[in-house]
Amino acid sequence: ACMMCREKKADIILKGSLPTASLLKAVLNAETGLRTERLLSDVFIYEDPVMKKLVGITDGGITPLPNLDQKRQLIENAVEVYHRLGCEKPKVALLSAVEKVSPKLQSTVDAAELAKMNREGKIKGCIVEGPLALDNALSKRCAELKGIKSEISGDVDIFVMPNIEAGNVFAKSIVFYAKAKLGHAIMGAKAPVLINSRVDDAPSKLHSIALTILVSLDK
Repeated sequence: ACMMCREKKADIILKGSLPTASLLKAVLNAETGLRTERLLSDVFIYEDPVMKKLVGITDGGITPLPNLDQKRQLIENAVEVYHRLGCEKPKVALLSAVEKVSPKLQSTVDAAELAKMNREGKIKGCIVEGPLALDNALSKRCAELKGIKSEISGDVDIFVMPNIEAGNVFAKSIVFYAKAKLGHAIMGAKAPVLINSRVDDAPSKLHSIALTILVSLDK
């Protein structure tokens, strides 16, 4: 499948009944795969039942424990998806367990540094805030009660997760508890690679294909 995409005989790879790791091993092969110099990351988009809008989550499927630079690339990949969907300045929330910076919690330290990079123009085309706990990001009232001044609270477009466990659990909770409709877009490869769960239904896979086509149109 990777070779067919390299030879322009196929346009998109959709994962079937196999583990994500097996597919990514082929995609990331230096000689026969689809890797580029960019970080490969998953942007999971769903219909948020609280904010009543399409919201993205990154990364719950590929990058296990992203460092500061990898988180920067996760943001840039997700922002690119939103730009191509017509959102000129997506609002990005860097999630953690708390909203205050603590040296004991690396995700808060990274979030503060990434937000600073955004203010300095090193991360462009978006508004980045963090660290934010999930309640503060979802609810402006929660943010105000905690004395948090935020441009994005209650109107987040993209959630950046501290690690793959948080992203994976959050995404699956949205699907199985909230019954939200979803789609994936994988950024950073030479051709679109869709890593829907093996238990996803046909509409979810169709949404991923449609989303990927929209994201890839101007390539």
